[in-house]
Amino acid sequence: MIELEARFAKAARGRTVAVRFEPKDFILANDYQVDFKADTKGFEVVLRRGGCFEGAYRCIERFIEAKAERLDELDSTPPGHLDLRTEMQYWMLERVYEQFRTDLESAIADKTSCLERTRPGEGVLGEVVVETRTRSLRGLVAHLQRADREVRRAVLSPQTIELLKNIGFDVFSEAG
Repeated sequence: MIELEARFAKAARGRTVAVRFEPKDFILANDYQVDFKADTKGFEVVLRRGGCFEGAYRCIERFIEAKAERLDELDSTPPGHLDLRTEMQYWMLERVYEQFRTDLESAIADKTSCLERTRPGEGVLGEVVVETRTRSLRGLVAHLQRADREVRRAVLSPQTIELLKNIGFDVFSEAG
């Protein structure tokens, strides 16, 4: 728990963070929760067995960061961006996006490997050379790094929301 407290404290802007573990009392109990306690001027994190996973930890960090900013009357959200840092189920969207990125990277790696094996250095008049094709595919992955950062932070630009819509996230049909 000490490591988690230290991790969460980095987002708390100088406030204390107390983490405790509770056994799951009943089937509908939240797997994790985080609250700001005005009397102690700190955050209290409660984890249950089902809440001990990286996605939950990132949600808690983002919630603490957003709440600490509000308490300090700051707002790091750029104009026009959608701030989802306090949405505690956001980890599900993030997980689907991470799977999309893994699938995309795997498909590109397979395609570039195939291209490099079958036609390396081949210069066919009128065709795009293999090296250009593989460089273009790798460039696409690099181009998505901004979207990766936004999804990880849960502060989404209109362009990233459009990307998410285009890959099937229907939850953004009214956003933007």
